[in-house]
Amino acid sequence: MVEAGQFRRDLYYRLRVFAITLPPLRQRRDDLPALIEHFIARFNRAQGTTFALPPPGALRPLLEHPWPGNVRELENVLESLLVLAGAEGVELAEMLARRQTPAAGLMVDERARIVRVLDEHRWNRQRAAAALGISRVTLWRRMERHGIRDPLGAPARETA
Repeated sequence: MVEAGQFRRDLYYRLRVFAITLPPLRQRRDDLPALIEHFIARFNRAQGTTFALPPPGALRPLLEHPWPGNVRELENVLESLLVLAGAEGVELAEMLARRQTPAAGLMVDERARIVRVLDEHRWNRQRAAAALGISRVTLWRRMERHGIRDPLGAPARETA
């Protein structure tokens, strides 16, 4: 980026003083249980829920997944699973048991659920987000990710 003129050379050398090399998550499998516990606790604090860390056997799909998206993928998959579990009134262990791999079908399930809840709330994003247990901004981002558009032609982005 420095060579392309997209990043200041002086800033690059100031930041380069201390380089951290972190292997991908697939090479740090021992970190998975602690990360899973951390993300569940953070979700619980943010959403006011009380999801418990599932037993080790229930975590098998998460522990065996290759995590090509590293920690961000893990965080997003866990958040999606927890939102779905909360909406269906089940524990995370039960939600994990329904899937062979954590990402398999999750995006399709999430898209279908979002569209269904939006339909139920007549595409009122504030109410739909509340029903899904997420913020309006998170709903908007997920709608963008899944290519969901309001059939009535309302703008995709709402102002607060």
